[in-house]
Amino acid sequence: MARKTPWIGTSWKMNKLRAEARSFAETLKASPAAQASAVQPFVIPPYPYIADVAAGETDDTVARKVAAALRHGLIALVCIGDTKEEHAAGATADVLARQTRFALRDVAAAAPGKVILAYEPVWSIGEGGIPAEPAFANDQHKRIKALTVEVCGRALPVLYGGSVNPQNCCDLALQSDIDGLFIGRSAWNAEGYIGIIDAVTAALGEHA
Repeated sequence: MARKTPWIGTSWKMNKLRAEARSFAETLKASPAAQASAVQPFVIPPYPYIADVAAGETDDTVARKVAAALRHGLIALVCIGDTKEEHAAGATADVLARQTRFALRDVAAAAPGKVILAYEPVWSIGEGGIPAEPAFANDQHKRIKALTVEVCGRALPVLYGGSVNPQNCCDLALQSDIDGLFIGRSAWNAEGYIGIIDAVTAALGEHA
């Protein structure tokens, strides 16, 4: 089986000032992690929020945003996830299937190479979030990817995001159907992000 090249990324949300963002970028650029070939690093810097969207998103608006991103030559990173209540009710798979179908509704065959999905359990993200067990996350990813084959004709990459940290990053990244990691606070400083890239790279090397 060909060795996978997982995506390893982070979103800063609104946590950095301009000088801090520049410092992070310079530190990352100067590190070996910037030239990593065993993983595909990416960083999503902050952007000004628009007050009009303060009421939240719907499955329909997500679908329209994905289509708009593709029309303008962008790669869409679409986060899907179940709430604590949905998870407790055993509805995770159904929720993710619905969200995935909506997200791909208007793009379908155009999605391969243009859309990346990220499973971010709502109950896992943020301070106090509980990371999904690697085997559970992998099972959800397997289901999601099978659905993307059905809808798009080809499996789309699916990343895991939800309390990813230096302790669980390797176990998650080594799962067969997890195509990478979408990291929050553990990668908000350059050293933390680089440390996770290095750890995952070493783990992949050991399991090659």
